[in-house]
Amino acid sequence: MPLAASLAFAACVAFAVGFPAELHRTCREDGPIESFIALAFLAAAIAFAAAATRRDGSSLGRAHRLWLWAAAVGAFLCFGEEISWGQRLLGIETPRPFLELNAQRELNVHNLQGVQPLKYTVLVAAVSLALIGAFAVRTLAPARALARTLKVPVPALADLSWLVVSIFLLRNLANCLAMAERNDAQELGELFLALGVCAFAVRARLVPASIVVADETLIPAADSCRSTVR
Repeated sequence: MPLAASLAFAACVAFAVGFPAELHRTCREDGPIESFIALAFLAAAIAFAAAATRRDGSSLGRAHRLWLWAAAVGAFLCFGEEISWGQRLLGIETPRPFLELNAQRELNVHNLQGVQPLKYTVLVAAVSLALIGAFAVRTLAPARALARTLKVPVPALADLSWLVVSIFLLRNLANCLAMAERNDAQELGELFLALGVCAFAVRARLVPASIVVADETLIPAADSCRSTVR
């Protein structure tokens, strides 16, 4: 996963530097990038739902399954918002309240006038908290104990590589490359976020034990060092 994320990031940077006009066309509304983001979130929603409903003797308890169902609903909401709930695909006219309040005059929430200026700030903050929490659970005993108590599914560290790249794309790529179209970098950031969520969902479906935090399977680095010394 880290290698795949690194190679994909390098390809995106090379594309942005060498072919900025083509990148802008690729990131247009309903273009290839946006369509792929939507499909990745839809795939994640299906994988999370499949993980929550598996009946093959996996050790997932009811609380873990509820978290997975919540993740499935969240991923589906992201899918719906990304395609404006099929408005352009189905030729649905934008309701009058959305015409007046939506910055892009579309049938979605993330482009409402009060939401649009803050959406990337909120997104970066949420992803950053998820990264910090996941790393803490994998390395600190108190954080692992809390996750075990709340029965929260925890992504593998390898899957988090997509989210690390996502934050950089959302916040720094446009400045580093002096990109005229800042939205292109943000679309790429959304793409890596969708891929990270999809990777987590697929792992939850295929390897359910990998998302369950338990003493028997996950030992914090500090404890491991102490055991080695003894």
